[in-house]
Amino acid sequence: MIITRAETILVSIPFKAGGIPPWSFGGDPKCNFDTLLIRLETDSGLVGWGEAFSRNEDRALKAMIDTRVLPLVVGRDAASIANLKFDLEFQLHNFGRIGPIMYGISGVDIALWDLLGKATDRPLVELLGGPFAEELTVYASLLRYGEPNEVARITREAIERGYRHIKLHEVSLPVIEAAVAAAGQDASVMLDTNCPWSVEQALYHDRVLEPL
Repeated sequence: MIITRAETILVSIPFKAGGIPPWSFGGDPKCNFDTLLIRLETDSGLVGWGEAFSRNEDRALKAMIDTRVLPLVVGRDAASIANLKFDLEFQLHNFGRIGPIMYGISGVDIALWDLLGKATDRPLVELLGGPFAEELTVYASLLRYGEPNEVARITREAIERGYRHIKLHEVSLPVIEAAVAAAGQDASVMLDTNCPWSVEQALYHDRVLEPL
């Protein structure tokens, strides 16, 4: 199962911010989520798909993968996953162990496992050792709204859609309290503040939020 073609495909997916102005990374307003797909074709006719994480720099990542990673993949045996991954990491190690190159290698790795599953007609869960659970718990991950009424409205909408676990990104106590109240007794609320507090501030907020 030799890889005959490798390419990246940039996909941009619009999303709703939930009534707040578009949020931004580096001053660039975000009205969509971008993702970079990796597509591997083989001489057997099978196609494998992977995805490369990009930290919202998909175009730069695409250029790096197209010029550095994928040329080393074409002509290789897709079934020899461990050897191919080792060779990629070895040949590209001067670029570092984190960042675009490793994101690209990870995306190729995903595509290789996709190919192996298709070639053996087995689900990936079996190839990776078998299932550990029959079901997975999901949660609604909200943006940071910073306004009690708005976060309460979005929380209620998530509950109405069937979510029973809500993840907030708020840092203001009144806003957090509004979300907890909107979630009700039958739902749990998690808090991810994205690292704005010192150790002392985190310990203080832990005590303040404990009653909730």
